[in-house]
Amino acid sequence: MRFYAMSNSYLSSIQQGIQAFHCLGEMVLNSAGDENNLIYNWLKDHKTVICLNGGNNAKLHATYEFLIQVGNPGYPIAKFYEDEDSMGGMLTCIGIVVPEKVYTANLDEPDGSLTPWEFELATVIRRMPTAR
Repeated sequence: MRFYAMSNSYLSSIQQGIQAFHCLGEMVLNSAGDENNLIYNWLKDHKTVICLNGGNNAKLHATYEFLIQVGNPGYPIAKFYEDEDSMGGMLTCIGIVVPEKVYTANLDEPDGSLTPWEFELATVIRRMPTAR
């Protein structure tokens, strides 16, 4: 399992990493007390974080809208807005925990193991460059 953080491209690399952990904190708070969910499993057994360049503000909002579509099989999602005084309340990061089958899928030769939403998610995360 991996936590993918997609941060605003206008931020520096260190800021993107910090925003990823703000977003992760939101995700953990949203799932507190549920030991049967993916975020708990990820925290307990995996802890891999991938920081991606999520594009500008509009692109982050569009990606978030895709993530919350019907079809998401319950993968944990979070978003983080910086405070009003610092960045005018701007969305700086969105995050999702995904199982291995999504990020290891062969997108050139689909085998039917992914739902259409999971296939699109795999495509989205592979198209985003890593944060730099």
